[in-house]
Amino acid sequence: MKTAVRVGLVLLAAAAMQGCASAPKSGAGAPPAHVTLDSQGVAAYAGVVVPINQLAAMLRRNGVGRQQEIRVHIPAGTPNRAAMGEILAALQHGGFRRVLFLEERRATSSVAE
Repeated sequence: MKTAVRVGLVLLAAAAMQGCASAPKSGAGAPPAHVTLDSQGVAAYAGVVVPINQLAAMLRRNGVGRQQEIRVHIPAGTPNRAAMGEILAALQHGGFRRVLFLEERRATSSVAE
């Protein structure tokens, strides 16, 4: 019994030292690609306005892997849900599966007097 516990602890320690026990998929460790979406539904990648139906091809041309994370920055408050759906469909059709929509959050604090 003691041997089984020791082996389990050794395996757990080895996994903790390695980070995750499973190996990342190809391209999963690459930095994320950032796409911006404005309130009118216009998408941009690397500062260049891209039609939504050409976004996946633009990302592939710029070396973004299909397992790489795509972060789509959306405007705070009232995001354009129709454009978000179009982007998600276009990227999934292009083979991208790791799409995140991020909204800018603002936090404020004040000191009570």
